[in-house]
Amino acid sequence: KLNINKDVAGCMAEHGKTPPLSETVIVNDNKTLRNVVVYVSKGLAKYSFKKVKKTEPVVFDQVGCVYVPHVQAVMVGQPIHVKSSDDLAHNVHWKSKKNGDKNISQSKAGAIDKKTFVVRREEIGTAIFQCDIHGWMNAFVPVFKHPFFATTGKDGKFAFDMKLPAGKYTLTAWHEKFGKKSVKVEVKDGEAKSVVFTY
Repeated sequence: KLNINKDVAGCMAEHGKTPPLSETVIVNDNKTLRNVVVYVSKGLAKYSFKKVKKTEPVVFDQVGCVYVPHVQAVMVGQPIHVKSSDDLAHNVHWKSKKNGDKNISQSKAGAIDKKTFVVRREEIGTAIFQCDIHGWMNAFVPVFKHPFFATTGKDGKFAFDMKLPAGKYTLTAWHEKFGKKSVKVEVKDGEAKSVVFTY
């Protein structure tokens, strides 16, 4: 259980009498792991992705003093919007090693920021949103310079939005607690490939 020890009434209004659980490790009903980001870490050097852009904004919401979603990957240049569904004050603090440090305040439900948070460099595992008012609130934002990444959900599965060109690649899985694991895979033209990571 998260230690909700500030603005208790406002934060707990969304959750009832039971405090929300930490999302650091979520094991699904089928024994798979949620919030694992899988991406191509080697094999794309000969390709340019300057013309490939993800223009659909990713949205982080603050609901009951919890970031939703807890992990959401983005592509370099992809818009990031942060909004609040909570009718109380939040401090949205963006911390990262490669994409700067920024800070805004949101004080009422319906507040949304559509322009402050811009990512220009690849960064995996060290870019987060955090609320300085409510110290238990955080969300991870892995950033990639290519479109070949995905995050596992309630079934533990992942799939890239785009088809990989034929070739040899290294795929890496990243999890905030369990770290990285990598496998090598070869993809042929028209071939579907399944990869399994086990922590």
